[in-house]
Amino acid sequence: MIEVININKYYNKGKSNELHVIKNISLSFPEKGLVCLLGPSGSGKTTLLNIIGGLDKAKNGSIILDNVIINSYNSWKWDNLRFKKIGYIFQHYNLIDYKTVYENIASTLRLTYLNKSEIQNRIEQSLKAVGMELYLNHKTKYLSGGQSQRVAIARAIAKTPTIIIADEPTGNLDEKNTLSIMKLLKKISNTCLVLMVTHEQRLANFFADRIIELKDGEVVSDVLNETKEDIEFIDSSNVYLKEMGKREVQQDHLKVDYFFDDKKDFDLKVYYSNNTFYLDPKNVRAKFLSDVNEIQVIDDFKPTYNQVSIGKSEFELETLNDYKPRLKPLECLKDGYTHVTKTQKKQRIFFIGFFFTAILLAYLVASIYGVYVPNPHSFLQENPNLIGSERIAEYTSSDHLYRNIVQENTSIDFVSSYEVLKPKGFGIFINTVPRATVYVPFTFKSYILNDFRTGPLSYGRDIQNDNEIILDEWICEKLMKEKSLNFAGVTKYQDFIGLPLGFINNSKEFGKIVGISKSETNSIFINRDFYYKLLFINYYPEWNEIVFEVDNSIPDGKVIANNRHNITAPGGRYPILNTFTLELLDTYFEESAIHLKMSSNTLYRIGIVQCSHASFEVYSQNKTNTLTFLKDKGGVLTDFYEVSFKELKARTDVIMQIQLPASIAIMALSLCFIYFMMRSNLINRIIDIGVYRCIGLRKSQVRKLFIYEIMVVIFLFVLPGYIISSFILQSLQGIESPYILLYYPWWLAVSGFLLFSIIFILVGLIPINTLLRKTPSEIIFKYDI
Repeated sequence: MIEVININKYYNKGKSNELHVIKNISLSFPEKGLVCLLGPSGSGKTTLLNIIGGLDKAKNGSIILDNVIINSYNSWKWDNLRFKKIGYIFQHYNLIDYKTVYENIASTLRLTYLNKSEIQNRIEQSLKAVGMELYLNHKTKYLSGGQSQRVAIARAIAKTPTIIIADEPTGNLDEKNTLSIMKLLKKISNTCLVLMVTHEQRLANFFADRIIELKDGEVVSDVLNETKEDIEFIDSSNVYLKEMGKREVQQDHLKVDYFFDDKKDFDLKVYYSNNTFYLDPKNVRAKFLSDVNEIQVIDDFKPTYNQVSIGKSEFELETLNDYKPRLKPLECLKDGYTHVTKTQKKQRIFFIGFFFTAILLAYLVASIYGVYVPNPHSFLQENPNLIGSERIAEYTSSDHLYRNIVQENTSIDFVSSYEVLKPKGFGIFINTVPRATVYVPFTFKSYILNDFRTGPLSYGRDIQNDNEIILDEWICEKLMKEKSLNFAGVTKYQDFIGLPLGFINNSKEFGKIVGISKSETNSIFINRDFYYKLLFINYYPEWNEIVFEVDNSIPDGKVIANNRHNITAPGGRYPILNTFTLELLDTYFEESAIHLKMSSNTLYRIGIVQCSHASFEVYSQNKTNTLTFLKDKGGVLTDFYEVSFKELKARTDVIMQIQLPASIAIMALSLCFIYFMMRSNLINRIIDIGVYRCIGLRKSQVRKLFIYEIMVVIFLFVLPGYIISSFILQSLQGIESPYILLYYPWWLAVSGFLLFSIIFILVGLIPINTLLRKTPSEIIFKYDI
């Protein structure tokens, strides 16, 4: 079953204080039986046991366990073998004291394929075998030494391993419980191998099938214990009255029975008052017997045991099939929550620090992202697809602009003059009493044809008629900050549906809002023909009583009137244009309005008025193509997006000189918090980790336990601070300030939180990874990380 070949173990190898604790030992062990390792303290018994069980590594040599050959220490192989085949009974119990008896044993069984009822049955059977079934739900920190040792033995046998490694399993037990445990180990050794270290020669002689003696790291004796002699095994845990002397004292109302195994004089004062006896023993050690005491007073002689009378243990559990250790996420989270909520008061300062650090981190994410990838809302005043150009010689008139640009370059959607697009605001008119007007700080550069709307509608409907308007959500967000608009009841996107828009200069309504778009541009979308009309009206504001009727059936190029064309109307004469051929189909009057009927192409060309310097703007959805085209024509170009961005960048460079160092400092501080918290927690949990490693939990699974614990910290303390900060930042990111640049879309908030969580986990695992480099025996017996 197990064979060790030429094993050597050194401490401080190559140093002046070098110790050669295991000296070239070779041993072979059977598949079953009870093998005892005897020897004085320091002889190497425990060290050899740890090497055989994979808790410690040898300098050289080989170990063959269940046909698996291990020539050098391989933690992954040993973890597998230890979990599936080996049960450990430690001299110092190594129980997790904040857990109950049930939870300590279940910590091993929950890693198997067993269901809850099967785990419950195995725990009850194991505790019954060691006489601890009544302590199932007791916290182990309240158990006595003997009780703790028996729970540790129950934990080792619960999964019915094929090898039991026991280091002084009866060292903290009384005679009665020693007999009980040895009977149990003897019973188990009938079906598996029990390797036991003990100082007690009598136990080895009475129970062992084989006795190996060590001295100074060498095997000095290795014999089969075939001729076991019957010995008296005296139970000294109870008081046996028939083994003791007795003296009776009776006088008046006083009766005293004095039992003794060694007669001793004593002075005892007894006081009786208020129906209570008060005892005052002088110069003697006294104990009071009660129902909770393990010591019993028995009116009989002390029993003796031998090979015949020792009997058999009733413990019997089915051996588990081959399985792999696994951790259930819910159990890990529960374990992590327990550790976090039970941390010491001095560690809780870390949690407060995490909360406020999360608030700062969220702000830094928003501000740094706002600098490097700024929110277009914070700096862009024009539609990002607009391009300006000046001084292109061949474009000396509006007719040339129309003919050469629109017809030669298909990537240009439409063209307008600077003259037409002089900044003029418009307002929303609300029918309240008194009537309220909210003016929107946008120019006609915000007008974009509905043909080029890219985003879907979030509310309302699409444009069906002239004078109908779609607002982008971006504009709505800015409008909703107007107090007068809020006072009128406009607080959400859908409240804009049905509101009229008009010019600021004459307070005349010209359209009605029918939809809200998600195009993410500061644009107002209208029909093409309506756009041309607005261009015409904007250039000739005195013509705002003119009604344009567009007839798309008129063929382009048909000359209706040449040069200057005058229209007589009530109130005076109105010049049309004298810069190019006017394609006017018909004119007529209706009350005070003048109706001009023309083709949409003519109306568009009217909007493109004469520019003495051929300065104009174009709208293009293929900016790269358009910029190249205009540059080849010799134009002096202005990309409005780039201009605005460069102005912003000049401000942000100054901001980043302060924010970047602050960001680094806060991030470093938070990482220090998580590192020292996990390190402090690790120091308090050395035993836990050592136990997990000894029962076969892999390094990756121990890391997983701590990852869940860090996640609990993140969700309990980091996430609330981050959420609070994120909500505040969402409400502040629209603030227009040259020194506060916040851009915090929801995906950035989520990504930032996930990024910080990953960084926290990686940093928090640094002390765990450092500890896991040690062997299980180094972890459990050396508390220095």
